[in-house]
Amino acid sequence: MLIITAVMVFDRYFTEAVMPLIEEEYGIDIKKTALVDGLFALGFTILAISPVFRYFGDWLSQKTIMCIGMTLWTLLTFTFCFVPKQWFWLILLLRGLLDIIADFFLSCALPLIGHMFSASNRRLAIFGSQLCSFLFRLIAICIAALVANQFSWHVARLIAPCLGVICLSLLLVFMKDPSGGNTEEEDEDDEPQVECSPFSRMKPLLT
Repeated sequence: MLIITAVMVFDRYFTEAVMPLIEEEYGIDIKKTALVDGLFALGFTILAISPVFRYFGDWLSQKTIMCIGMTLWTLLTFTFCFVPKQWFWLILLLRGLLDIIADFFLSCALPLIGHMFSASNRRLAIFGSQLCSFLFRLIAICIAALVANQFSWHVARLIAPCLGVICLSLLLVFMKDPSGGNTEEEDEDDEPQVECSPFSRMKPLLT
């Protein structure tokens, strides 16, 4: 998960670094780009609170969801490199979809780290995740500038799908679904859990 988070941060800042070259080649207006980003951010928020996606979150395992998301992300980043000039709108669409998938992975990173590590090691794991994210921002900007100037932004963008294939392979081989109780098992009392409905939980708040 740490590697995937770093790759998502790397790709986001990599794209921002080469975005002026993309806008110049495709004749994209910065205002239109900002508008599309805002619409996709709104769409991501709506999808996040949708009961349909919550149902899939309960029905599918975390490993399955992340493998599907990483597969889509890899295919979209590869398609991003070969969009014809007359299809400039597809660049905006792909960028918005990639941002949605990246936001999904980045928002899932910290909760998954909390599940995978015990209370004594969780802070160190979260600190390592944030530190890697910061370092990969700097690396992404430097690599984008060097490769784009030496070759083109198309060649530079091919780094992202290659990293996506590596992350997908790591997910399939090494990732296991966290047990969900790895956080404070040693501190919990062996008390029976009582099931209650959401309405019973809301009642004390309303009275």
